[in-house]
Amino acid sequence: MNRCFRQLASLLTVPMLTGCVASVQLQVPETRRGDTVDDYHGTSIPDPYRWLETLDSDETKAWVAAQNAVSVPYLDQLPARGPFLERLLELRAVSSVGELRRQGGAWVTRRRKVDGGFELLIRNSLDESPTHRLDATTLGLSGDEKLDGYRLSPGAKYLGFAVSAGGSEFLEFRVLQLASAGRPHRLLHDRIPGLKFSTPYWTADGEHLVYWRYLNADPANRLEADRGGLVAVHRLGASPNDDRVLHRDEATEATGLSTWSELTADGRFVVLFFGAGNAVRLSVIDLGDPLRPDWGAPVVELMHAREGAHDLMGCRGGTLYFRTTRAAPLGRVVAVDIDRPTAWRTVIAEGEHLLQQALVVGDRIVAAYRRDVKAALVVFEPDGTEIREVPLPGIGSTFWLGGTPDAPDLVFGFDSFAVPPRLMHHDVDSGETRTLGTRQIPGFVAGDYVSRQVFYESKDGTRVPMFITSRSDIVLDGTTPSLLYGYGASGVVSDPIFRDDFFTWIEAGGIVAVANVRGGGEYGDAWYEAGRLEKKQNTYDDFIAAAEYLVAERFTSPRHLSILGYSNGGLLVGAVMTQRPELFAAAIPVVGVFDALRFPTTTAGPRWARSHGDPAIPEQFRWIYSWSPLHRIEDGACYPATLVLTAANDDLVHPSQSYKFAARLQTAQGCAHPAVLRVLESGGHEFWRWNQEANAEILAFAARHTGLTAAR
Repeated sequence: MNRCFRQLASLLTVPMLTGCVASVQLQVPETRRGDTVDDYHGTSIPDPYRWLETLDSDETKAWVAAQNAVSVPYLDQLPARGPFLERLLELRAVSSVGELRRQGGAWVTRRRKVDGGFELLIRNSLDESPTHRLDATTLGLSGDEKLDGYRLSPGAKYLGFAVSAGGSEFLEFRVLQLASAGRPHRLLHDRIPGLKFSTPYWTADGEHLVYWRYLNADPANRLEADRGGLVAVHRLGASPNDDRVLHRDEATEATGLSTWSELTADGRFVVLFFGAGNAVRLSVIDLGDPLRPDWGAPVVELMHAREGAHDLMGCRGGTLYFRTTRAAPLGRVVAVDIDRPTAWRTVIAEGEHLLQQALVVGDRIVAAYRRDVKAALVVFEPDGTEIREVPLPGIGSTFWLGGTPDAPDLVFGFDSFAVPPRLMHHDVDSGETRTLGTRQIPGFVAGDYVSRQVFYESKDGTRVPMFITSRSDIVLDGTTPSLLYGYGASGVVSDPIFRDDFFTWIEAGGIVAVANVRGGGEYGDAWYEAGRLEKKQNTYDDFIAAAEYLVAERFTSPRHLSILGYSNGGLLVGAVMTQRPELFAAAIPVVGVFDALRFPTTTAGPRWARSHGDPAIPEQFRWIYSWSPLHRIEDGACYPATLVLTAANDDLVHPSQSYKFAARLQTAQGCAHPAVLRVLESGGHEFWRWNQEANAEILAFAARHTGLTAAR
């Protein structure tokens, strides 16, 4: 090991509790209580901090500033913050292996540079030197702008790229004409504003872009829901105001659902998706000749009912391929012929393991399975006959999977909690596999770490998987500072992946445990369904049972256990810390949902309601109210040391969710454990992906309250 870490009591001069964990009483600002009371089906629910939902008011701004005036100095002086930040910055400076995409007949790699920025490398083949190197300067990005998605046009003449500003989820799409024959790169005047979660697709002629956006495309309207959608085509050189609308869906706007679209790689089909989660219906627009597209072609239904989740895999000729959970909760591959659009043919039947992703690669189909969450890749003939399983370096995750129908090249990324990312290539014709590159972590020695998968019983007897990773020399005596992470919503799988923040904690001598709780997609739709609506409490019970397992098996103890979650994972942390506060030393909910009664009225709430419930429905109100974190806080109870983090520009989960939860917790806290709110002035919903200062604060807070101190 190239570092020496030790467990010590905090260096702060504060009252000591049991063991090596200290607690400190902070003087948090007073929060005015309003008199707002809502009636939910005859039940009066006070909402005294409703005024914090008005983000731009002088009072809210002053309150946030006062909170940061307490939290920032407190976090700055945490003993482990400096060493953690130093290591995180060192890891960020290590170039990533990047993602590798085949676009426009070429290969595009996006990777992080050693200075923390990014670069895009464009090359004609996998083994050639790049023909273009692009970075933020080349693309003309300003200081607060970040690159999101990108697409190379056919013939590699243009690079289209999406940009976010100030951490907002809203994107603006721009176009760069690539240098050639002595002509320099040239940024075109084309701009497509108001996009969200989408990157436009180039048409086969390389002169048009097909895109979708929500019907509300105004970044200034922070409370407007993400719903509905329109699909349009933009011609290079034209004004976005003149873009032709191919389809506008106001029906899903009324229901709070969404519409989105994809264009097949050959440029022939625009596939339309309507719905959310595992209740999506499909339609298609057949543009005919991709080089002379028929923009007036009708919308043809592939499936009328909203049944299952569907992923476009690719197409060959007039046949579209989808991975679907329709009539197959674990997933299957189907083919849909355009001349018989409702006659779906099963190509790869549902098996005993989760089919998480599938692609048409050359003349083959590649299926990515999750076997008890662990990755497996299998190659099939177009008729569904299995050819081979792709060899993987070990137990882990295929974090990236790419390929197109016009080449036999499968590219994928592989990593695990204690295995740094590597980029790999598999030729689906020859069966040869090779490593293209591995991220080199300074001081990393593979044998110094151990990652194991365990299974534990939840409250109702359900068998739940969990990964536990630590240094191999850790003695498990019930005193190891531990970080328990979970998500458990929207069918998302918490894969075993390498994360700089997790690795930094593990390297310092702590344990990272990732619980694959219900509500996620680890075992397909059934696992998701078992953690939604009236069964949502199962998600929280699973997480609580994970903590109890770690304690019972002497990995850690309540005084050494912290919990961490982001977004829906923040909701998870908020729910369990208010239900079982004595089980945790520290709780860190990041950009979480806490007022579950109000969230369905804002931002992404209408889409979220299908998974968690709608308080406007009496029966569902009762479910939600029973676990809504804000409403489960009790005056005088002793809650874990809590760090609530959010970003002022979060337009996915409204920042007031965190504001209100922190205000209520600070008022109710019945012991000396701190409850602090940290609000980042810049950054959006996923600020933690790039902000290592914030990640250092998270780790240092957990270390401070579990007894882990990192020192060089």
